[in-house]
Amino acid sequence: MTHRSKQRGITIWGLMIASAVLIFFIVLGIKLFFPYMEQFKISTALKNVAAQPNTYNMTRGEIKDALDRRFSIDGVTNVNLEKQLVLDKKPTHLTIRLDYEVAIEYTPEIWILLKYKNSAQVNAR
Repeated sequence: MTHRSKQRGITIWGLMIASAVLIFFIVLGIKLFFPYMEQFKISTALKNVAAQPNTYNMTRGEIKDALDRRFSIDGVTNVNLEKQLVLDKKPTHLTIRLDYEVAIEYTPEIWILLKYKNSAQVNAR
């Protein structure tokens, strides 16, 4: 009977722990994918509205409508423009700001809170 002095490989417990960690991060990535994609759509919509001609002279309602049209096309649902849209108009520029939070349920006891701060600047022409 021969005994190995060095054993190689992974034990079943090591395999189970490694699998649990891998599954945790895969589920986390899946849960975070859609809010990050929505954030990208919101950021792009803000930049596109800011790039429109005559945005500096638009009213809050016109900017809100332009963003709302883009959000409805892109399927953005986590933003309430009435409450979260902030316009800061100065003589030299207009800043369009949209800050919002998304709470994602990972498990009933664990929630992930994502805070986004978006802004676009329009120079007076």
